[in-house]
Amino acid sequence: MVGHAQSTEGGNLMARKVSARHPAVLTIVLALAVTACGGDSDDDESQPSETAAESTEQALPEAIPVADVKTVDLEQVATKMITIPDAPDWMVVAFDSLWVKRDNGVVDRVDPAKGRVVAEVSSGPFKPPVCQGIGASDNAVWACSREGEVVGIDPQADKVTVTVKIDKLVDQGRLVSAEDQVWVLTEQGRSLTGIDVATGKESTTITLPGACADLAVSESTVWATCPQEDKLLRIDAAAGEVSDELELAGAQNASVGDHVFVGFEGGVAQIDPETLEVVAVYDVYPRLGGSLFATPDAVWVREEGDRFLTEIDPVAQEYVQAIEAPRIPSGGDVVVEGDSVWATAYEDDVLVQLPAR
Repeated sequence: MVGHAQSTEGGNLMARKVSARHPAVLTIVLALAVTACGGDSDDDESQPSETAAESTEQALPEAIPVADVKTVDLEQVATKMITIPDAPDWMVVAFDSLWVKRDNGVVDRVDPAKGRVVAEVSSGPFKPPVCQGIGASDNAVWACSREGEVVGIDPQADKVTVTVKIDKLVDQGRLVSAEDQVWVLTEQGRSLTGIDVATGKESTTITLPGACADLAVSESTVWATCPQEDKLLRIDAAAGEVSDELELAGAQNASVGDHVFVGFEGGVAQIDPETLEVVAVYDVYPRLGGSLFATPDAVWVREEGDRFLTEIDPVAQEYVQAIEAPRIPSGGDVVVEGDSVWATAYEDDVLVQLPAR
C-alpha cells in the first residue's frame, strides 16, 4: 500500500491514496500540519546557517521531442523481474548491494549478481504515515523508517544500529551524503539538516529560501529541488550555505552525472553545474511518480504510465531508447549498478533489472 497524504476539497478534509512522490509542498500549500518528532535539542549545539544567494533566470532551450524515439517493450529487454511486497520504491547502490525501501519501513538488500533479496531489515512495527527516503554514507545505509525517525543500517550485520529522531520531510526520497553528513530536509522542507555519520546526531542546519522537496549530490555540493518555489538550489555542504539559485518551474527531482539533470514542469533540464546554464531540455516527465538517474554516459528517466523508462545520451543530447511497460504502469525509482539498470514499480510490487548499454 502506498503512502497517504491529506488534502482539502470543497472545504472537507479527506484522505487520498497517493504515492509519496506527490510533493510534500502540497501539504504546505494546503496548510495541513504534519506531526513529527523533533531532534534531540540537548545534543544539538549547531546553529542554523542562512545566506542570500543570487537567483539565475534564463530562457530555456526548446524541448527535444521524444515522439520519434525507438521504442521497445520491457518484457523484451528485462533480465529479471522480482516480486517485492509492500510497495518497493526508492533505492540506493552501496556495499556491493542494491537496497530497496518499502513503504512499510522495511529495507530489502538485493544481491545484484544473484538477482534476489538476501536480507530484510526492519526497525520495528510500522506506524503511518509512510516516510520515504534512503541513501548511504561510507559506513551505513540510511533510511526513514517512519515519520520522525531516520535509521542507520550496519551493512555488515544487516541490522539497524543507529536511530535518529528528526522531523524529516516524509516525501523526500533521496538521502544524500556529503562532508561526513547525511542530509535530510526538515521543517517541512524549509531547512536542510546534516546528520553526523559517526555520531548519528544532528550537526548542521541550513535555512533554505523556501520549501524544498528532494536532494541530489555531487561531491561536496548538495542540490535541492523546490517545486513550490520554482527553484533549484546549489548548496555548499562544507560552508553550510546556499550558494546559488536557478529559477526552474516546478523543479521536483534531480540526479548528477557530468551535468545536473532536473525533472521540472517542462520535462528534464540538463544543467551545467558550474554556470547553471540550461543546455538542453528533454520532452520526458519524471516529476510526479517517477525519478531519474544520471551517469556521465547515460541518463535514465523513470516515468509513471506506459512509458516506463527513457534512456538519454547526455553527450549527444539525444534519446537512445524508450521502454514501455503497459502491464506495470505505476511509478517508481531507477538506479544504475555496474552494467545493470534497476527500476521499481511501487503499486505493482515489482523490481526490474535490465542491461545498461
